[in-house]
Amino acid sequence: VLGGEALQCYQCDELKINGKIEHEPSYHHACDKSTTGTCGQGQVCLTEKTSYSYTKDTERVNVEYTYNTYYHKIDQEVACKAKKARVETKPGFKDWNCSRKYCDTDLCNTGNVTFNFFNTDPKNSTDPKNNTVAQNNT
Repeated sequence: VLGGEALQCYQCDELKINGKIEHEPSYHHACDKSTTGTCGQGQVCLTEKTSYSYTKDTERVNVEYTYNTYYHKIDQEVACKAKKARVETKPGFKDWNCSRKYCDTDLCNTGNVTFNFFNTDPKNSTDPKNNTVAQNNT
């Protein structure tokens, strides 16, 4: 960001259940010019992806959630642990994955970050080149 202008970031999200996008308005906000926001002091753009599976009746349900916003950089483990606590009580909960990517150029958080959520190996990997940390805690 040049000239002291505030950093612009997308504020959007996408929820997939068994690979299909949920179009319920509270779960899907496309990344476009209408969904941008201005960072506060010390904040950067963020893309966070989480996934897990659980059992509903007798069926496995695979959940993938991508969230784009702006935030202060916080520890990966702390952020992911808080997210996991919200869903880990679901029946048959497993396959937890959580990844966060920070970036600091205007509208850099489109969610185009590569994550391999299901059957991820190794359990934890870090790519310092793009400041992405993937955490898999099955």
